Amino acid sequence: MNEKLKIVQQEATALIVEQLKEFEQSGEIPVWLKPWDAKGGLSWPCNLDGRFYTGVNTVHLLALQQKFGFPFSTWGTYKSFLDREGQVMKKERAMRVFFYRSMTIKKRDKTGVVIEDEDGNPVSITIPVLKYYSVFNIAQTNLQPSKQPAVSPDFRKLSEAIESANIDIRYGADRAYYDRSGDFIRMPEFEQFSDEASFFGVLAHEAIHWTGSPERLCRVKGKEFGDREYAIEELTAELGSVMLLANFGIKPVFQSSAYISHWIDVLQEDHRLIFKIASQAQKAAEMIFTK
Repeated sequence: MNEKLKIVQQEATALIVEQLKEFEQSGEIPVWLKPWDAKGGLSWPCNLDGRFYTGVNTVHLLALQQKFGFPFSTWGTYKSFLDREGQVMKKERAMRVFFYRSMTIKKRDKTGVVIEDEDGNPVSITIPVLKYYSVFNIAQTNLQPSKQPAVSPDFRKLSEAIESANIDIRYGADRAYYDRSGDFIRMPEFEQFSDEASFFGVLAHEAIHWTGSPERLCRVKGKEFGDREYAIEELTAELGSVMLLANFGIKPVFQSSAYISHWIDVLQEDHRLIFKIASQAQKAAEMIFTK
């Protein structure tokens, strides 16, 4: 791996871990797990054209926004600000946005020898390669973002999206969970929740777990509470539910406090892991809201 890219990935992971540790100590939920500002508005990273960032960029840019106290969620490249007759202020530090680019390489065996097909031609494979570029928050420039329209929760559309996904939801229980062996979600009755946001927050979390079944996105569940795969799946479900709910303007209800220390452990072990988790969370959320 490119050494500079490795450093940038390590920095991004270190920031996420730092905010999880602060959360563990203070109880202050990181903005990337609860992307709502003090006035109740949705804070979701977008570029100057209003297009939302996805995957790890959602998590990373929200974490950066929290770290530096930026009041806005609008980001852009240096050139994109110049194109709008804006200017990045002196001594402002650039941030990183990540993306994947496809690269075609020759397939090799374990000894490094190029594998050939039956006609003697080299076999090629296409792999995703992580890249990054620099952006600035609009608060680092002399421009002001356009006023964002107020966000109203749309429980009806979320309900329709979940219904369209054909999830088997069975009501009548004292807790919510996804039963992987039976491939169904068990939920308490709607009346047992304090409000719609609480009900749909819990349902969204379990719906993300549902996407991980072998018949769908085939994620590893983990064997027991606290093991590596279990912690990864819970963080995937938490991020995925945040992404799913945000798509419908609904505040997430954080429900995974018991896993924080485990998340810290697995992310510290592998600086690339948050990139994989965020990507899986995005795919899971899109599997439901794009139905």
